Amino acid sequence: MVKTNKHILTHIFKLWPFVSRNKKLQFYGYAFLTSISALADLLSIGALIPFIMVFVEPDKLQNISIIMTIIEYCNLTTDREIQLFLCVIFTLAVLLSGVVKISLAWFQSRLSYGVAAELAITIYKYSLHRPYEYHLNTNTNDIVSTIANKANIVADNIIHPVLSFLLAFVTLIAIASLLVLINPIITALIFSLIGGAYVAISLVVRSRVAVASIEIATSFDSVMRNIREGLEGIRYVMLTGAQSLFVKAHSESEIKLRMSQANISFASLFPRAVIESFALLVFAWVIFWFFGSAGGDSSASLIAIVGAIVMAVQRLLPVAQQAYFGWTKLSGAQGIIEDTLEYLKEPENSTLNTFQPSKLGVLKFKEKIVIKDVCFSYKRNTDTPVLRGVNLEISRSSKIGITGPSGSGKSTLLDLVMGFLDPTSGKILIDGVELKAGSNIRSWQSNISLVPQQIYLSDSSILSNIAFGYDEDSADLDKIEEVLKITQLYDFVDSLQDKYFYCVGEGGKNLSHGQRQRIGIARALYRDSDLLVIDEGTSALDRKTQSDVINQLNMLKNRPAIIMVAHRVEILENYDAIYEVKDGYLTRLPG
Repeated sequence: MVKTNKHILTHIFKLWPFVSRNKKLQFYGYAFLTSISALADLLSIGALIPFIMVFVEPDKLQNISIIMTIIEYCNLTTDREIQLFLCVIFTLAVLLSGVVKISLAWFQSRLSYGVAAELAITIYKYSLHRPYEYHLNTNTNDIVSTIANKANIVADNIIHPVLSFLLAFVTLIAIASLLVLINPIITALIFSLIGGAYVAISLVVRSRVAVASIEIATSFDSVMRNIREGLEGIRYVMLTGAQSLFVKAHSESEIKLRMSQANISFASLFPRAVIESFALLVFAWVIFWFFGSAGGDSSASLIAIVGAIVMAVQRLLPVAQQAYFGWTKLSGAQGIIEDTLEYLKEPENSTLNTFQPSKLGVLKFKEKIVIKDVCFSYKRNTDTPVLRGVNLEISRSSKIGITGPSGSGKSTLLDLVMGFLDPTSGKILIDGVELKAGSNIRSWQSNISLVPQQIYLSDSSILSNIAFGYDEDSADLDKIEEVLKITQLYDFVDSLQDKYFYCVGEGGKNLSHGQRQRIGIARALYRDSDLLVIDEGTSALDRKTQSDVINQLNMLKNRPAIIMVAHRVEILENYDAIYEVKDGYLTRLPG
């Protein structure tokens, strides 16, 4: 996909509308918890000053009015009682800070991956509802990669860092505010030096991170494509001995992906060692200056203040590193988020929310289908029409045969009739109602059963594959038995130990090609539709079985209209009309 130069924040804001209301409320809850975490940090740092004073120079506590008020209220009289009290306060403050941080980590992880799940579900939903021609022009591997991998990366590299950014920002503001109260000059010095170091490192690695982000996005797609092509075509790979070619292609993509991830990982982690060493040097010179400016005074208050600064810096460094780590993750995921946003665009002319049987009913097919002056060209090749001026009438309960050479447009004609494709020009009318994308296509398709050339079977039971689109528990077993007998599969299924619940395997690999095709026919018959479309759907059957199945189809009780595509014209000899598609034109054969 084309990469843009838009700022990463622009992409993050574009993701916000796709986050559910429930998750948005959780975001606000997380923001509130970050404030609690920052206050807990302030409490633990602030509690350190009187805690040190009470052991080194207790008399200095008189200068802290709030502590003295609490001590007097609690009626603490001895030094030991005051020491114990302040030790308990400091301990509770530290424990509170730790508990809040653990809660935030749990909340952050759940929220990040919860949002990622919502995005992946939305992408999958939109993909299934996009027009058929979109799928013809889109690589399935890219969609699978986005749903299976890139949505997960969005959680790790987008949502998680954004939440970490928020926590880091609130904590930095809180700690900076406290340090300003303690000593504004030291605060300005620490923040300018450490912050300047991070900014300088960011400027150095920014271009490399940007390049790596694009390489990660493209390499993910390549890795998924190479794996699927190698495994799905395993027979051809084995026959041709092409294993080394596929391994080589996968290795190139895999290494490029992992090295790009390694570059971003290094860019996000290496500053920690640099900044920690740099911070120690800064702190050493700050202490030197601090004590020097105090004229050699090493009183308890000075030691306590230095202790508080040390603890504040100790809390500050991980937060600063977390913010920088989040920035590199966000920058490194820019290519991924662009791809994700592309698939999150709501589909045009889709079936999404356009058909609810309980409300709209079905576009009935009672009389005839009229194809009137239809021409069609694929968008990727508009100069070469696939079909030219096609005219055809299909009456209810009629049987129409279509033949013609491979690549002549027979399957395209079927896709037009079924509403998968829109005519470039001309009309398709169902009982006088024109088929229109985004209007009544889904309603029309509820009338149709299809037996395609390549039968899709899920890795589930025979029953689930025949009652495809229905819950297994609600399947009509009597109807399943009926369609199995029509397709001459009943004896085979009855001989199996698991009967209807026998698992056909991935792609139906536990069945023969002919059995897979007959399950495809049984699935079409189970729908009991008004229009049965068979696109070379009996080609894998032997002649006797093919003849018997076709005879059974011709005697179906509901008498659907049948459109069958076949290369062998003799299969269509009892049909009402036989048409040939050749050079884009449809002509009726004599007889």
